[in-house]
Amino acid sequence: MVVFLGLIAGFINGLFGSGAGMIVLPGLVSVYGFDSKKARGTSLFILIAVSIITAFFYVKNIADYQALWFITVGGITGGILGANFVKNIPDKYIRIILAVIMIVSGIRMLLA
Repeated sequence: MVVFLGLIAGFINGLFGSGAGMIVLPGLVSVYGFDSKKARGTSLFILIAVSIITAFFYVKNIADYQALWFITVGGITGGILGANFVKNIPDKYIRIILAVIMIVSGIRMLLA
């Protein structure tokens, strides 16, 4: 079951270039009973390896290098701020925020 979760996450990451966190995070919570903070931390480390490998295939062929560097700097900064900020937010609210972001993103993708 763990390998299957990884296989699905890798496939989604390879297909879309991102988004496997939407597979791993809920899987760790619902299938393996992780609390949401432990699941987020675990899924981030899992996705580092998956994303690095997937990124090499994308960078070779279809990456915009200028955007890549600017967004990476912002992403690292935002990641540090978010990781420190999340310590002060109860899990209940984190789940609600994540669900709203996923729903809004899904709707935007459908309408694009």
